[in-house]
Amino acid sequence: MADVKCAVLNVGGWFDAEDPLGPLRVYRAVETKNPNTVNALVMGPWSHGGWGVGPGDRLGNLNFAVKTGEYFREQIQFPFFEKYLKDKPADLPEAYMYLTGINEWRRHPAWPPKDAQPLTLRLAAGHRLTTAATGESEGAFDE
Repeated sequence: MADVKCAVLNVGGWFDAEDPLGPLRVYRAVETKNPNTVNALVMGPWSHGGWGVGPGDRLGNLNFAVKTGEYFREQIQFPFFEKYLKDKPADLPEAYMYLTGINEWRRHPAWPPKDAQPLTLRLAAGHRLTTAATGESEGAFDE
């Protein structure tokens, strides 16, 4: 790794009440302003700093059925440091994303994924979500 001058591991939690978008914004800024920097992103089912302690299998009443904190520390963070501090081989993707609805980690070679399509959702009447532009759905809004 003699040619790597800087490696960044951005870690965040989907349930971070303090700054859920911070790691995503830092990741994007590094990608834009420092394109030659190794820049990785991890988003898990954690509150602020929740990846650093405990098994990470629960958040309040939610049970993720996977020890996400332990997985992060053992399978992502440790190999990242081994690779960039000790020059040991590691198979690390650009992004690890935890999907809370199906309780599984996904590895992505790029973030956002190359085939991702933006989708705008709006709150519609009857407490429904819609993709219709404002004014196109009956009721136009709900509260």
